[in-house]
Amino acid sequence: MQLLKNITRIATCGLLLAFCSCKKEAALTPTEDNRLYKLPQGDQPYDQEIVNFYEEYRTVILYKFSKLDFLYSPNGDNPAYASFTPAEGSQVQESLDFLHEQWFDLYNEDFLKKTLPFKILLASDLKRVVPPYTSLPVGTTYPRAIKGYNHVTFGRAGRISSMTAAEKDTVRGELHKAYWHLATLNRMIELPPAFTSLMPDYTSVHAWYPERSGVFTLYNGMTHFDDIADYIYKITTTDYATLTSTLFTPSRDPNGMFRKKYDAIVQYYLENYNIDLQAIGNM
Repeated sequence: MQLLKNITRIATCGLLLAFCSCKKEAALTPTEDNRLYKLPQGDQPYDQEIVNFYEEYRTVILYKFSKLDFLYSPNGDNPAYASFTPAEGSQVQESLDFLHEQWFDLYNEDFLKKTLPFKILLASDLKRVVPPYTSLPVGTTYPRAIKGYNHVTFGRAGRISSMTAAEKDTVRGELHKAYWHLATLNRMIELPPAFTSLMPDYTSVHAWYPERSGVFTLYNGMTHFDDIADYIYKITTTDYATLTSTLFTPSRDPNGMFRKKYDAIVQYYLENYNIDLQAIGNM
């Protein structure tokens, strides 16, 4: 009996200690110093604009960043084999203006708050060198924008003023492709059911004639996320009249799959997200 009383006392004390410990921990609150990134990064007017953007959307825009910021992924370096040059201070305001004009201002606030990446990195240059033993197209490319594990990097901070109208369309398309690719992969944006039902998988796509399946470029291990990203690029770079006269033709679209998949994408996001993707391409 005495042993039972002692056990009861010990158990009661243990519960009291646990209660006190839990209550103390609950009272702790995080401080600003615990943030992963410290803003502002400087003392220019655009630094306050970046702070305001973070407070509104919880997305960090960085023009000073490291290789780790760019390449980090839980599964290894991503995007693989890419290098960058961070934007210079003199390029930041022009980059922010460009991103607003060609990206942020084209979507409603609710959509942006749900879908913007954790980080947007501003780079004056991007370079990607892909060796022959990967499943990616081999060679050196200079992407205008690229997605990482948790970021989109804009890679033309130093060339905005010299862009032609055609190049601006291409840059806009690569930005939106990277943005949507990351957001769909992270399930922030749903894929249109009509789009996925048209192509249950990609094993049956003919390597020499991918257009028969409405596929722009066939990749090893291709998924719906890769496919729709290519459509986002095409739609946001090309006006509707040009699509009709070039892509939606019997010679280019022999089975009508480009048209069917285009319609599935545009209609779904207009009806369910109030996003008119073709209006972006018509700019």
